[in-house]
Amino acid sequence: MTADRIANAFVQAATHLKFEFQAGFAVTLNDGTVVRSLGRLPLFGSRCGALVFAEDAAPSSASLRALDEMGYFTSVLFPPYETFDAQHFSETLDDWGYYGAESDRPAWCTGQSWGAGATTSES
Repeated sequence: MTADRIANAFVQAATHLKFEFQAGFAVTLNDGTVVRSLGRLPLFGSRCGALVFAEDAAPSSASLRALDEMGYFTSVLFPPYETFDAQHFSETLDDWGYYGAESDRPAWCTGQSWGAGATTSES
């Protein structure tokens, strides 16, 4: 299953790239709906962290909007994320932005977005 392979690749990435990944993270929306992600990266994507989902098990667009309103960054991932590749994962996390303490920023984390090449991190 794609979701299991993506979750496993993020566990490998967290170990190799030395960042926190909270596998199987669930959020209860304001309406009581429980949304289960593959995991949360608390220091990337937003001040609330990034929630990752597999494309074949993504929540509804309404749930994604609600998560955004709660302050989470969400990413629906496709099969290229089923296999850990250090460069691919580090570039993705750079693009999402680092939101932790500057003193704890991983050495590989440049803070450069794929888009305009602007710094995306905030400390």
